[in-house]
Parts: sequence; structure tokens; C-alpha cells
Amino acid sequence: MKCEKCGSEIKEGHLYCDVCGEEVRIVPDFDAALDESIQVNLADVYDEINPDSNVVNSETKEIRISNEATREINIKPNKEPQKEQLVINKVLIISIAAICVAVLVVCSVIYKNVREYYSYDAQYEEAFELFEAGDYEASIKKVKHVISIDENEERPKLLLCDNYYELGKYDEALAVLEKLMESFPGDMNIYERLVKNYDAKGDNKSISDLISSATDESVRYMYGDYLCPDISISPEGGSYDEVKEITLSTSSDGLIYYTLDGSEPDEMARIYTGPFEIEPGDTLVKAICINSRGIKSDVIETSYSISFTLPDPPSLKTKDGKYNTPTAIVVNVPEGETCYYTVDNSEPTAESNLYEGPIPMYIGQHSFKFSCIDEKGTSSEVVSAEFSLDIVNLIDMGIAKDNVILLLETGGKSTDKFTYKCEQATVVDGSTYYIINEYASTKIETLDEESDDEYIDKQTGNVYAVDVLTGLTYKAAFDKKSGTYSLSMF
Repeated sequence: MKCEKCGSEIKEGHLYCDVCGEEVRIVPDFDAALDESIQVNLADVYDEINPDSNVVNSETKEIRISNEATREINIKPNKEPQKEQLVINKVLIISIAAICVAVLVVCSVIYKNVREYYSYDAQYEEAFELFEAGDYEASIKKVKHVISIDENEERPKLLLCDNYYELGKYDEALAVLEKLMESFPGDMNIYERLVKNYDAKGDNKSISDLISSATDESVRYMYGDYLCPDISISPEGGSYDEVKEITLSTSSDGLIYYTLDGSEPDEMARIYTGPFEIEPGDTLVKAICINSRGIKSDVIETSYSISFTLPDPPSLKTKDGKYNTPTAIVVNVPEGETCYYTVDNSEPTAESNLYEGPIPMYIGQHSFKFSCIDEKGTSSEVVSAEFSLDIVNLIDMGIAKDNVILLLETGGKSTDKFTYKCEQATVVDGSTYYIINEYASTKIETLDEESDDEYIDKQTGNVYAVDVLTGLTYKAAFDKKSGTYSLSMF
């Protein structure tokens, strides 16, 4: 095809002349048969749409179609070269594709972030990492979000309590834990944190109440030292006509403190070390047990009224004081009473020396105490006396004991297992004698098989007398009723 304006050849597919730029005018060739066919078909369509309309020529149903049916197609020429247009189209397409990719990436990132924000595991992990890093406030904020994702989960609530604990917010932690206990009763993780927070507050009473209410024995076993210690007292309170020995006991490892004057017991009161007696009259015993954690038991109190008649006290017939000559100590014992005595200033008991007659005087200075004690253990008023015996001698006590041992070994007796003590002196037929008693070491029987063996010296009954002036040595026999000795040769 050639350009109508300049006559240049126009390439196929081009809509304008590459030389002068004149647009190409395209007009189709006229086809009479095709034109008639179109007119007939259009007439039929018109009749179907408008059946009642009058047609100019109803028999032939001709429709005259003006020559305008054949339209000229006017296409405006593109002033820019086609190559530039293609480049522009490509850039446009690439730009649109890049924008679409960017939108997809942004949407993907947003989706991922939203998904992670509402992911229980991911959010809990972040909260835990913040806790381990020591950023407790941030961890609290994060873990509250985790709880909002799943309110029924226990883990984030425990982590929340741990954060509160590290910040010293014990009341906040306890509020969460106490509510958790309702949903997860018996959970050791909750018990552990409850005890830790109560302990940090110094609230041992709440710990004791918590453990006491636990139905799981393993909880009571693990935290048993937080339990309020028990304490008991015996015998029962009341009125008695004899001295009573009071016993306090506890199954815990705590110490028992007690008072006898009605005051409240505390760490400054008497520490219970064993059974004790209460005096005649009215006594109010109060006691408390405090264990190793400082947890206190309830105070127990018991009243006792002791009322009885005391035995009549003994009296001394021998005047106390200093002596140079051995003199038997004589005691007047009321009729029907039993008298006991000690020589070391200790209080006499029913386990002390029984007074059966005059007592040979002890060498040196000794503090005697005498008391009448009945079968109920009731003691009379105690009578005290000081006796000091300093005798004139030519033979001292050490030589006197050596004489006894020498004579015994000469007679064939082994003295290795015996002890000889010179403790008293007496007068026989006007001469003064040392009295030397023989003792044997005796094992004390005990129920504790693992304890070390203990021994005490007990008199064998063999008694010897040595003249303080001559050293002559005799066997001696003591008459308890008269308080005198009789002598015999070896």
C-alpha cells in the first residue's frame, strides 16, 4: 500500500506513513450481495422486535440502509515512534508487577506478625526470655497478653507470679496463686510459690494454715517444718494432795518455753529440759513451742492446786560447828517419818542417804542437809548444818590408805580393781581412827545400747580402820543403829 499524499510505500500493519506521517484511510470495497443480505436480516430483526410497525415495503421487507452502514474507520495516528511506545508499555507493566510484589510482601509480613502476636507458644517464649533477662516489667506486660490468648493455661500465670516475686510484689503474686489453687488444687508448683511468697512476707501463720489444710500427704511431708508445732502437758490440771511432776512434750524439733506465774511464755521464758515439780499451792503453767523456723504453737495453760500436809521436819541433836575429835552426828527423826540426808549441800530426795542411826563425822568441812520424805515424795522442811572435823594425827590419810592396801596384798588379795577412800573418822576405846571404805567400779545399766558405758563407785562393804597416831590397821564393822565401829585384827 502506498501513501495517498507522498506516494511512499507503507509497511504492512502500519497505520501511518513513516515518511510524511499521513494517516492511512481504510475503506472496504462495496459488495452488493452482502449489502442486500444485511438489509434483509436487519429487517427481520426489526419485525420481531416491532411486530406491529409498518414497514415501507411490507411484501419485500426491505430496509434501506444508507451508505452510512459502511462506515469509515478513522484511526488517529500516533505521533511517537512505535518502539518508544513499546518501551513505555514494558516499563508500565514492570512497575505494576513490582507494586504487586511489594504489596504481597507487605501483606505477608503483616500476616506473619499478626499470626505471631496471637500465637500462644511464641508469645510465652518471648515473655519467658524477658523474665530470664531480668526485664520483669516487660515480661509482665507480655505474659498478660499471653493470658488473654488462653485464660485457662496455668504456665503463663505461674510466670506472672514469678515476675511479681522478683519485683517484691508479693501480694499481687499471692492473689494470682490463691485463685490458681481453685483451678489446680494440689499442684506442687502452686504450693511452692505460695510458701515462697508467704515466707518472703514473714507470714508463717498463713504457711502453717496452708500446709495444714493440704490433703496431699506429700505436701505435708515436704513443708512439715512450716506446720504449727504441737505441744501437750501432763498430768491434767486439777487439785492434788501430793507433789506433782509436770511433763511437757512436742513431736516437733522445736524448743518448749514455759512460765509458772501466769505470764505469757516467749523466747525469754524458761526452757523446758525435763519434768519439773510444782510447789504446794496454786500454780498456772503456761507453755509454748517454737520450731526452727520460728513458727509458734498455740499457748497451752493448765492450773494445778497442790494441797497436803508436809511431814514433820527432823532436828539435829549434835550441834553443828568445828570439831577436833570425831563425834557422831545424831538426828531426831519424828515418829513414823523417814529421814534422808546429803553431805554435799544438795537437796535430799528419796534417792539420797537414808538416815538409820548416828553418822560418823566426815573429815574436813561438809554441808549436811536433812529432810523427812513420805511415800508420796513429799518433803518436809529441810534442815541444814555445817560440820568441820580437823583431827590431830601423826599418820596422814595417804599413808593410812597405803597401809590398808599393803596388808591386803600381803594377804594375797589383788587391789587393782578397787578404790580405797578415807572419808570419815571415829573413836574406839579412846583412840581415834581413820575409817577407810573399799569401792568397786560398777557399770550403770542403761537402755541406750549405743551410748558409752558409764561406771560409778559403790561400797563393797569392806571397811578398815587405821590409828591416826600409830598407823595400826584393823578390819572394822559398823553398827548402823548405834553409829559405832568394832575392830578386829587382819
